[in-house]
Amino acid sequence: MIVSGSEQVGTFKYTPGDSGKVKENQLRNTALGNIMIDRNVGDYFKQAFFEESRFVGIKMDQGPLVHGTINDLLIDDLGYSVDWTLDVTYVVDTVGGGASCYNQQKVFKKHTAKFVNAFGTLNEVIKDGIEEVFKDSAFVSCIQGHAGSSGIAIATVANTVTPTPTPTPTPTPTQASAPAPAPAPASVATTTLPAADPSSAPAANPEPAQQVTPVVAASAPDGDANLALAQSVANGLGCGAVQANGGTTFTAPCGSYSVLIDCNGGQCRPMHTVSAKHDE
Repeated sequence: MIVSGSEQVGTFKYTPGDSGKVKENQLRNTALGNIMIDRNVGDYFKQAFFEESRFVGIKMDQGPLVHGTINDLLIDDLGYSVDWTLDVTYVVDTVGGGASCYNQQKVFKKHTAKFVNAFGTLNEVIKDGIEEVFKDSAFVSCIQGHAGSSGIAIATVANTVTPTPTPTPTPTPTQASAPAPAPAPASVATTTLPAADPSSAPAANPEPAQQVTPVVAASAPDGDANLALAQSVANGLGCGAVQANGGTTFTAPCGSYSVLIDCNGGQCRPMHTVSAKHDE
């Protein structure tokens, strides 16, 4: 997918967290246990939107402000499969003030098997949900009206897929030679979604959302290294000392609950929380 235009990315509010239904860094789910991430859901989504926008070719940090509200991010995992729902209202402000250029609600749903990597699937759901708004011609029209003073960025990006005549009757040499913006290179620990660095955001191919997955990696996946990596993940979540819970899994106490941490292939990631009184 290639989208031309320019934008600035503003705040995305997280309604379930603001209303007190869940914590600001907690995803709503229906099964036993809580699913937590390493930052507020609104900040997580904002970074994902920024990286996905840059990846598809949108020029960043100029033009109209894009912001919105995450009405819900629900994981219905009570049965033998999982139904994901991402409900977001996107707003594009008009440059100079006045009524919004774009204000639309987008609901994206995805059905997955029960035993999949929750954080990897979360990134896929966010990426696919963001692409839905990029397919909306009304949204694209709002950000294309501010693609730059010359407007050449639009034609140049389009030419990377299908050659398009320059919209001006007498293009200047500068317009004809304007280079297409290149997507930012990915800086992930591995090519799979669950192995992305939590401090980065989901950026380049294969999945823009992958870089925000909270994962710690090491060069050797032996037992001592796994223990150290699991403890590092626990420290990042504000939890206590980890304890082995099998060959490659560990648990860490976090107050009234514990976090299950899975280590595989030299990488460790939090999977889900468990009750402090019994295991799931």
